[in-house]
Amino acid sequence: SVTLLGLAQAVTSVALLVHLGRQATPGGFGMPLSYPRQAARDAVGIGEPVVAASEGDTAAFAEGPAVLSAVLGRTPHRLVNGTRTALWPAGGGSLIATEGAETAVRLYTRAGALRNQRLVEARPGEAGYLVASIAADAPLPIARSVEGRYAHGVSLLGYSVEGLLAPGGIVNWTIAWQVSEPGADPTASYHITNQLQDANDVRVAQADSGTLPTWGWAVGDRVVQTYTLAIPSEAGAGPYTMRVAFYTYPELQVQMALDTAGAPVGDSVVLGPLQ
Repeated sequence: SVTLLGLAQAVTSVALLVHLGRQATPGGFGMPLSYPRQAARDAVGIGEPVVAASEGDTAAFAEGPAVLSAVLGRTPHRLVNGTRTALWPAGGGSLIATEGAETAVRLYTRAGALRNQRLVEARPGEAGYLVASIAADAPLPIARSVEGRYAHGVSLLGYSVEGLLAPGGIVNWTIAWQVSEPGADPTASYHITNQLQDANDVRVAQADSGTLPTWGWAVGDRVVQTYTLAIPSEAGAGPYTMRVAFYTYPELQVQMALDTAGAPVGDSVVLGPLQ
């Protein structure tokens, strides 16, 4: 009968939901929202804003930020591409890190910035969510402090360089910057370029990326981004310097570097010589 058929369908649906809640289904149904919702509740309980670190920082183009943005809703939060970036909110906050955000977690860990860590487990076979507080007073994971200002309100804080600074070498480059004052265009997408130069100021390697979605910028926030650069074997010799510049994408409008009086002095800040 129709009644029995409806009952059978209801029982089947409940059984399917129970199964999906307990067992991963690669290539099939996605993770139930109950898990990221629990991670969001735990993070909000620690403190706001919530830094949501995953593979990507734009909800329209990547699943990780889309899910986290949905479960966080109107809770103050920032989307961060955890494959290259870590964010220290000005007054502290909390972190949700998904699988794929290992670089961000490594940067926080090197700085000793994560406190009250906990893992929100998912179904067997699926990675869960790391939730922790971000200590606002933790030192950044950089070796050298620097000064540099740009027209869109950003200041450089420092850098670290590891690896072989020589032709054929591989260099791990970490740059830290801060939103030091208002000035960014909230409709713009800001990118950063890191251009390694030889002793004759010839570019031998380059790494560019986005920064953070501009709607999430707040004065006092500190950002650390890391890159890998390969120096060609035929490149010129050092000592090497790094030219650091910011620009809008896709317009490619360079943000001028400023002196201490706020006057434009060029289109970049040159750091080094690197050691």
